[in-house]
Amino acid sequence: MLFPNRCPYCNAVIEPEKPVCDECSFRFDPKPYIQRLPNGCTCISAFEHSGIQRKMMLDFKFHKKKHYYKSFAAVINILVKNEWGDIHFDYYTSVPAHKRKIKARGYDQTKIIAESAADLNCCKYRKLLVQVKNNRPQRELNAQERRENVKGVYEFSGKCDLVGKTILIIDDVITTGSTLLECTNTLLENGAKAVCCATVNCRSRSDED
Repeated sequence: MLFPNRCPYCNAVIEPEKPVCDECSFRFDPKPYIQRLPNGCTCISAFEHSGIQRKMMLDFKFHKKKHYYKSFAAVINILVKNEWGDIHFDYYTSVPAHKRKIKARGYDQTKIIAESAADLNCCKYRKLLVQVKNNRPQRELNAQERRENVKGVYEFSGKCDLVGKTILIIDDVITTGSTLLECTNTLLENGAKAVCCATVNCRSRSDED
């Protein structure tokens, strides 16, 4: 009652499971943009990182618009049910942020999306990865530099047994997929049977991350 789910476009109060109000739904057309990572893992994204969707994401990440996480979680939940409704995910997790970035932002943006999406799909969220190096922001780098920039950055948290488990890892935006490739490899190397990825937005490979 104190913090109702609101439409990201008009701020109207909406039902908890809805990502947008009925009147604005024509502007909110999630569809799966599918990318295959070099290790065989699949990533689905709801939107291209442009227009209103880009503005919402930038406001969420850099301008303290934390409340957008509910809409982002709802749309990811829609994608997951539509694309992978026959898959049982043992855990939801997220691409972690370094503690310095979390302190500056005030919240871990991908974690709160993943936690909310897990709740909507009656699944468990687990912090399976930790960022052990405060690397340069990917948006400052080209494709080759991004691949080098994420090497050795993420480690398995060791908080649960991954052997034979199917994991869904959530991030905010995918461009080249370098970050998700590093994270999925880490989970697979520590026993996960399969890892799928879902992001809110995706960009063309020529764009900045």
